Formats: sequence, structure tokens, C-alpha cells
Amino acid sequence: MSFKQTQVSLQKSEPALWLLFRERELLVKNRIRLLAKIEETGSLSRAAKAVDLSYKAAWDTVDALNNLAEKPLVTKSTGGRAGGGSELTEYGREILQAYHALEAEYQRMTTRKGVTFDSFRKTARILDRLVLRISARNQFYGVVDHVSVGLVNTEVTLRVSKNIRLSALLTREGANALGLKKGISAIALFKASAPILAVGGEVPRTSATNCLPGTVTEVRKGRVNAEVKLDLGESRILTAVVTLDSVADLQIQKGRRFFIIIPSSQILVALQ
Repeated sequence: MSFKQTQVSLQKSEPALWLLFRERELLVKNRIRLLAKIEETGSLSRAAKAVDLSYKAAWDTVDALNNLAEKPLVTKSTGGRAGGGSELTEYGREILQAYHALEAEYQRMTTRKGVTFDSFRKTARILDRLVLRISARNQFYGVVDHVSVGLVNTEVTLRVSKNIRLSALLTREGANALGLKKGISAIALFKASAPILAVGGEVPRTSATNCLPGTVTEVRKGRVNAEVKLDLGESRILTAVVTLDSVADLQIQKGRRFFIIIPSSQILVALQ
């Protein structure tokens, strides 16, 4: 199946499958279209314009998709055509093709006798209410690598990628309720206010379990705080919110390397 076939399918039959996503229609539509346009144009800025997203929103969307996918969907770099060169990974192309197959199957099902769009819409509304939407900026897909059970708390380590692991400290009851064990897929979530940035050439001495190296890719300043994005490597982006005083004191700027400390008690674990 070629990319052109996938693109034609999206253009001709896109209204059908969106019924399954109902309230998340725009979210799903824009993300699928953004991937398709990145593949077509090789430019994040051109793709964003084509799907009526701001460049910032498109950049954030790509970061979120890469963090939540088993493998990165998009590789991107600054200074390419029209402001940034971007392309889908092989896995990203597989996702587009899988969507094409899903949509074709959905259309086939809706043509069967007794199956109506109304019945699908009703079911989709029920399922939509069961999906928890979370405002936490940092959401990383991973696989449970280790579970250490204590008298009160249980420490769960998720392998996010080859070199990135995140440990969460949960209550023993909470870990048991989720049925967490090695090999289970899960998502680590934490607010942007949780990470602490530390400078220095060596790993800082700290009691925190999570201490990851990262390079600043962007600093967005507000009136009081600043949003700092850091590249952890392997197409994983972490977001931290720090005060403007901290930006000045630590000289936080694009290209500078920091250690990112995340208390394990600040990380939540969710199952898909």
C-alpha cells in the first residue's frame, strides 16, 4: 500500500471513521492529517499550515506523539525547508497505513445489513466517556521493567526507550489494583512543574530515583514562569515549568545541557 493510496483514502472517505472518535474528532483528524502532510511535504511548518495548526501546536503534537508511541513516529530538525525538515519514520508510515486499513474495515462493516451510523455513534459516545483525558504535559509510553514491593509503597520502573527509564512510587494498594507486573505496557505521567533542573558536568548526588540528562531545545517565557523543553534523546521530549528567576540564575537557554530530577512520588502510572 503506497502513501498516495493512504492520502486518497483520507480525502475521499474521512467523514466515516471520525464517528468512532466523536468528541475527540478534531484531535484525531488533525494528528492523522499532520502525519500525512509531514510525509508529503517534508516540512513541519508546511504540514502545520495545511492542517490549519500553528507551528507551535504542530511541534507540540509531534513531541506528544513521539512520547506516547512505542517508537518515534516523526524525526525533525530545525533549519530545513520552510523552517524545519521533518519526515515520518518507518513506524510512522506503518501507522498511516494501519489507519487506512482500519478505515476500510469500518466502511465495510457499516455497509452490512442492520448496521447503521447511529448505532456506531451511540456506542462511540459511551466509549468516549470511559476515556480519561489528563492535563499532565509529560506522558511517556513504556513497558514495566521492574516492580519492587515494600510494606507500604511499591516502586515501579518503566522502560520508555533503550536508555530512558522512569520510576514511580505508588501505594501498594494502587499498584495491586492496576495489576502491574513486568512486561505490561503503561504510561508514566507527571506535571510540568514536577521536574527540577540541575547544572553541572557530573550526575548530581540526590535521593531522587529519576535523574535524566537532557538538552534544552526551547524556552518559552511567560509573565512569571517559563516553559522549558528538553530533548532526552531517542525522540523523547520532556517539558518543565520553572520560574523566570531560575531561567536567569541557571542560564537556561537553547543548547545547554541539564540534569533533570523527577521525584518518583510525582509520577503517576496509567494503563491503556
